[in-house]
Amino acid sequence: MSVSVRFLYDDIEKELGHGVDSTKLNSAFPRAVNRALNQLESKASTGTDFTRVESINDTITQLEGKHDYVIYAGTMYWLQRMGYANGDPRIAAAVLSDSEQMWKSARGDYIADKVNDDQATGGLDIIGLGYV
Repeated sequence: MSVSVRFLYDDIEKELGHGVDSTKLNSAFPRAVNRALNQLESKASTGTDFTRVESINDTITQLEGKHDYVIYAGTMYWLQRMGYANGDPRIAAAVLSDSEQMWKSARGDYIADKVNDDQATGGLDIIGLGYV
C-alpha cells in the first residue's frame, strides 16, 4: 500500500530521455511530485493528507500501488510545466496537452475510486443520504 518515488523517477527519466540520474532532474523531481500531491489532495477532497517527498528515494505511503499511474501522470505534467519537455516546440506543445489530459483523467479516476471505497465501507452512503 505505497508508491515508490524511485520507481516513478526511473520510469519518467526514461520517458523524458534525460539520462541516468540527471542532477537537474533529481532536484526538480521531488518538487513536481509534491505539486502533484498538493493538487490531488486539493481536488480529491478525501481528507487524505499526503506526506511530501524530499528525495527520489522516498515512498508515498498514503497512495495504494494501484494508484501509481495517478501520481505518475501528475508528476509528468508538472515536470513538463517546469521545462522538462521535448526541444521541438511542436512536439512539446502536443505532449504537454496530452499530459494535461492524462493528469485530469487520472485525478478523476482517483476521486471515483475514493468515493467508491468510502461508499463500500461507510455507513452513510448515497442511499443513506450521506456523502457523495
